[in-house]
Amino acid sequence: MVPSTEEVEFLLANQIHIMNYQGNLDLACNTAGNLKWMHDIPWQGQAELSSKPLVPWKSVLASTGRNETVGRMKEVKIRVTDSATFATRYAFVTVDNAGHMVSLIVLLRGLCYRVSLIELLPLRFHKIGLT
Repeated sequence: MVPSTEEVEFLLANQIHIMNYQGNLDLACNTAGNLKWMHDIPWQGQAELSSKPLVPWKSVLASTGRNETVGRMKEVKIRVTDSATFATRYAFVTVDNAGHMVSLIVLLRGLCYRVSLIELLPLRFHKIGLT
C-alpha cells in the first residue's frame, strides 16, 4: 500500500474538498488507523478536525424507508488561506456493516452520479492547473 498523504496535503492546500470513507468492518484499513492518519496530516484544519468527535450520520434505508443511523462521521470547513473565497471541507465517514469493498461500491455509485452531473455542469479544474 502506498500512502497518499502528500496528495491529500496538496488537495487541501488547493481548496479541494475531500471525504475519506470506509466500512466499519474493514480489517485491512481499520477506522482507528485511518483516523490517526487523518489527524496527523499537517494542514490549516488539523487541530479542529482532531478535536471533533465522530457523530452518527443518517440516511433513508431502501429496505425500510426509514431515516436510520448508517455510520459515524466528522467534518471541518476551513478557509485555508486569508484570500480563500470559500471554506474547504474535509470529512471522514464510516459505513456500518460494510467491509473493505465499501470503497468499490461507493465509487461505482459515485461514478453513476458524476456521469449524470457531467451532462449538466461544466467541470472547473483551472484553479489547480488541470484544464
